[in-house]
Amino acid sequence: MAFKAQYAFAVSGKEVVIQHKAGGDFNKFLRVKPGALGQADSQGGQGEFARWIVEHEGNGTRVRLKSKKSGKYLRIMKDGEINVEGGTGPLTLFKVQKQGEANLVKLESNKFEGKYISVKKNGDVNVGNGGPWTELKFFREDGGGAGGAFDKPYIFKVSGKEIVIQHKKGGDYDKFLRVKPGDLGKADSQGGQGEFARW
Repeated sequence: MAFKAQYAFAVSGKEVVIQHKAGGDFNKFLRVKPGALGQADSQGGQGEFARWIVEHEGNGTRVRLKSKKSGKYLRIMKDGEINVEGGTGPLTLFKVQKQGEANLVKLESNKFEGKYISVKKNGDVNVGNGGPWTELKFFREDGGGAGGAFDKPYIFKVSGKEIVIQHKKGGDYDKFLRVKPGDLGKADSQGGQGEFARW
């Protein structure tokens, strides 16, 4: 199942993946952490830990994000902690602030004004103030729009094909081999399907 179409917040109940720009490039995806499903983690690919269900309130202007893996909701706590242990209360509701592209948004807490879901350059998932590290891209299944999704197995019959290489670090086929951003001579395990992970 490939998630390559832009999700434009038009339909509730859609399964999506959420791309962030830790490392300086939209390459990895937000997920629940394997082995600790209550924690939000920045190291996802498009596997089962990185799947979310978008639930609308107010015609898509406010949403909740439910982990498909755990059934719990992403939330910002009063003390600024971000976790995936919520229900359908006020802490899990976010205002959708579109940033030009249909699927590029910032998510501001509906309960705590000025507090946003943020994934910093170093991969930390924490509260932001609305700056560039709070930008997120949403993709749904099927269609075009993610810049070329890789969803078919490569069976080594044709030379010259562009591919991505998935591995199972962390116990699940979730991430991809890439060259390290900022140090292209090094192989790195933390890729999604972005330009650094293409071979």
